[in-house]
Amino acid sequence: MSQRADLAIADCGKCMSSTPALQRQHLGCGYLPRLKGRLSVWQPPSGYKGPDLTACAGYTANLPEVIEIAKIRLHWKHGNVTAACGGPPQDDVLDCVLILDGEYNALDQWRMTPAKDGGGGG
Repeated sequence: MSQRADLAIADCGKCMSSTPALQRQHLGCGYLPRLKGRLSVWQPPSGYKGPDLTACAGYTANLPEVIEIAKIRLHWKHGNVTAACGGPPQDDVLDCVLILDGEYNALDQWRMTPAKDGGGGG
């Protein structure tokens, strides 16, 4: 059983109804105009080593392209990616699937580790 609570950024609707617009802009909400300057975009507790983040992870995870790759990943895990793509997948699609799979694995590993405070916080 996981010791981690669900990530607060996972529900855009809940965030929009409970977080003031200016605060959401500082967090990189993709539904609002971008602010100039440094954003306080959510990052995984273990840190982030990729390119500068420009939008909230919750918003990004709900983009149609990301959802499409997530669906293809499910087929890929069962050896059926060709059927999901309607033919052999292009290299960029496979690259995206591999990146997403690596991030899924990292998230699963993080969620299954006990929280340092002993509670469900993350």
